[in-house]
Amino acid sequence: MAARRQRKLLGFGPRWQSADPTESLTRAHEVEQALQNLKEVCQQQKVQRHGQAECAAELGEAIRLTRRRGQAVESFGRREDGQWLLELEEALYLAERGSLEAQALEAEASSEPAGKRRRLSVPELYRRVAEDPQLDLDAYLVYSHLRRSGYRVTRPAEGPVKSWDLGGCPAKVHVVRPDECVLASLRAAGATASTSLEEPLGVAVAMCAKGSPCFLELARPLLPGDPGDPEPGCSAEEAAAPAVAPPAPPPEEEAHLAPSARYAAMLQRVASLAEAGVPGRAAGKASMDAWL
Repeated sequence: MAARRQRKLLGFGPRWQSADPTESLTRAHEVEQALQNLKEVCQQQKVQRHGQAECAAELGEAIRLTRRRGQAVESFGRREDGQWLLELEEALYLAERGSLEAQALEAEASSEPAGKRRRLSVPELYRRVAEDPQLDLDAYLVYSHLRRSGYRVTRPAEGPVKSWDLGGCPAKVHVVRPDECVLASLRAAGATASTSLEEPLGVAVAMCAKGSPCFLELARPLLPGDPGDPEPGCSAEEAAAPAVAPPAPPPEEEAHLAPSARYAAMLQRVASLAEAGVPGRAAGKASMDAWL
């Protein structure tokens, strides 16, 4: 009776083994392959929805918006000749959020039938950013961080790369790299400043060595001898805030310093500016615009 029950238990379910050893090995390999495929699907990073996005763009010589719904792209792109155009960093950022479906033109999607377009994945858009001569991954890290922080980020107008004449922009964001003369850049910014501490200056440093940007906020310096005009409702203490001298001239050997030494020198200079104090009312202001 016990032997009969054991035979029934062994016969329950699929037979994993048979008399043919080759068939058993093949079956085991199929099971292992199926488990591996399921593991890869579970561990795959979900960075883009596969459903229909709110907007769609066509990538060619220019990135042209072909479908637009909702407010997803309200602060992105520009209108030119009746078309809404996006920059490459804007297309990648919107695609990462799942708000934009980026499509390749027919010439680039040669494997598709005529008249069809291929949807580009986020890794493919990252590859385009890395190959773009006017953009790189470090610059996109700065851009995406500022966007996620609530800033509206646009490319600078035609002219010098570093321009501090930004009109009514309430916040200036200076994007530098560790291999630049950071102190010289800050000194040049302070030499042209003519406003009070109420106007902040953001410094974005792309840390190439660590692979992520570091952002520092400091007050825009007030030139000595320039009293500045206090805003209506400004208290006497805020109006009498001490002026902050522009950064001291950097040493001549700054150009020969290692990137880590330059970054440390910039941190020291930012700390000295922060010790001067920022009016409490201005510290709570939200800066909603940034210029790269």
